[in-house]
Amino acid sequence: MRASQLPLLLLFASRASSQCVDTPDWHNPRGKSCADYAAFYCEGGDFKPGHSWVGGEAFGFPEDHCCACGKRAAPPPPAKRISYERHHNLACKAADHQVKKVSVETCERHCTERRCACFHFGKGLCRFGFAYLGLVKSTSGFAAYVRQEDGVSVPLQTLAPPPRAAAACAPPPRRAPPSFFLYSAAPFEWAARLAECYSRKNGRAPWASESANRSLAELGPAPPVDLAHSLWLHAALAAHPRRASSAAAAALFVVPSHAALSEAVGLCGGTTHAQRMDAAAAALAEAPAFQRAPSRHVVFAAGVHEGADPMGKLGELLARGGAVALCVDRSRCSSHFRKRAELPMMPLLSLLQPKAWAKLRAEACRAGEPRRRKTLMFFRGAHGTKEAAQAVRARVWQLRKEKGADIRFSKGGAGKLAQSTQTYLKSVGWAKDVRLSYNPAAYAAGMLRSDFCLLPRGEVASPGRRLSDALAAGCIPIFIGDALKPPLSRRLTHREGGGSGELVRYNNFSLHVSESEFLRYPQQTISEAIESALPRLGALRLRLLQAREELLLGFGDNPLNATFTRGADLVLLEAGRQICPRTPSTLRTCFPDLAA
Repeated sequence: MRASQLPLLLLFASRASSQCVDTPDWHNPRGKSCADYAAFYCEGGDFKPGHSWVGGEAFGFPEDHCCACGKRAAPPPPAKRISYERHHNLACKAADHQVKKVSVETCERHCTERRCACFHFGKGLCRFGFAYLGLVKSTSGFAAYVRQEDGVSVPLQTLAPPPRAAAACAPPPRRAPPSFFLYSAAPFEWAARLAECYSRKNGRAPWASESANRSLAELGPAPPVDLAHSLWLHAALAAHPRRASSAAAAALFVVPSHAALSEAVGLCGGTTHAQRMDAAAAALAEAPAFQRAPSRHVVFAAGVHEGADPMGKLGELLARGGAVALCVDRSRCSSHFRKRAELPMMPLLSLLQPKAWAKLRAEACRAGEPRRRKTLMFFRGAHGTKEAAQAVRARVWQLRKEKGADIRFSKGGAGKLAQSTQTYLKSVGWAKDVRLSYNPAAYAAGMLRSDFCLLPRGEVASPGRRLSDALAAGCIPIFIGDALKPPLSRRLTHREGGGSGELVRYNNFSLHVSESEFLRYPQQTISEAIESALPRLGALRLRLLQAREELLLGFGDNPLNATFTRGADLVLLEAGRQICPRTPSTLRTCFPDLAA
């Protein structure tokens, strides 16, 4: 190396060491990140002209956290030294997660990345927990490894380890979904126009309930499951940071279909529903990206009803090409699509209000012991039409005897209950029909004031809207039934700790009880599950808040003008997993020629 090169190298090294880095996981009180500020509000270390109002205390001082807004460079903090203290013939207590690993060294590396507090390894499985709750004697010859940071052991804790401070309540690190191209030509750009036509025709927005009456009188049913979901998803994807400006730079191609809403509207802008679907199909057939890679296309598929698919020619074209159908109810998803993914339903609009989000965040981030809600457990729902579902839900009625339980049945479901169900209900005090009319306002209020929400099995494997409502309300779900399969996961069992193939680890923020045990001992089964969960109530709430951020698309009054969260990330990853399971973030193992 020449002497003349040394000063230049030192200068580069100095600049690299002092390079500005955004505060990790910083978000302002409205959920905007430094990436959002760099894209819309700040440039070159200062606010763009006319945008200084989004700074200061009211917006969390982005100028102190985001380089684009003026944060100064600071030397990185020294890295912590991570090691593990070994304990022979012991295992980690409550190690309720596991992944397959070939050696204790790979298990240790995995736990270092995931910030496990304790792990033990054996028989090709790495079992770990994020909280250190002590050690138990091992009968299988395991050795437990307890995390140390800078030579200091993780202390024994009765509550799970992430402190409920402001930093701990930041959203989890953002997933890395595949890049995507969103079709936006005239035949596809119908979201705002359809919403306006629907509102004029029905006197309410497509995402609203049938009445704006805020009293506790009968408000009518919730919005249909498919009607507004496509609007939320389309708006979230339109503002997504992984949206590519050209089809050549994308791994996935998203076709915005609002088929259910279009069919409900009918004539709009001088065109009928069938004409809109035909025009979109014709435009897609001519698109170079579809001709080149039809199997990498993704569409929100409206529910099939009475044997008819509202997507018409557009759905037929996409299904033939091998596209991925995104559905909120797999049982109603068009069978023409070979690849189908179930997404969480949208919650009730009242649970998506910013004040509800602020309430949940204050609960999860509260220092010290978590404050209990007024109600211990909550359930509202119909009996169901199938005898197996009726048997489970009939046992739920018995839980009303528990202190702090708010258990009511609502009207609907079977016209007549099975004889076995009637016999059981009479034996536990069901003397007459005491079902209530469905009331969205009372239902939402009940969830918001309850610590735990019961999710018994129904007619299908999905827990349906009740899961999304519980997430939105910060009510810890208790899954009842071995056949339940929540969206974006494998089938859930009470012995399962969360497999590596799952996008969402439901056991991190929910409880699950065996259906057979619940049928035999309903009160005891639920009481024991809740009793074991109460010592970690704070951790469950924190993880539920993070799951809400990752599973729901956003919050606000109107999907066309809302605050969006991370739900679209998982939608894209699930689509990627349907196409290329090994590398859903890039699709590179299935399509090596794709750009990074």
